[in-house]
Amino acid sequence: MGDVKLLVETKYKSDPRRPFKGSTLDPLLSRVGIADRLLVVTNAFNVDDARQALNENLGTRGRVISWVGPKDDDVLRAAVDELVR
Repeated sequence: MGDVKLLVETKYKSDPRRPFKGSTLDPLLSRVGIADRLLVVTNAFNVDDARQALNENLGTRGRVISWVGPKDDDVLRAAVDELVR
């Protein structure tokens, strides 16, 4: 398999209990190339809406995960592994 371009975007919420809906992703999505992969990492606990928006735009080439600290490293690792395969 050739080189995979993985883009990583972080989204910090001052109150992680408020959902990350993904509305700020639109400008970024317009710049993602046809073969690029996108991983969005946020501290928000609820990422359902953003996950759905990314899935509609990128399908299996995009992931949104919630990462709060080292306890979430397995989720981060799994997302990266899936995207670079």
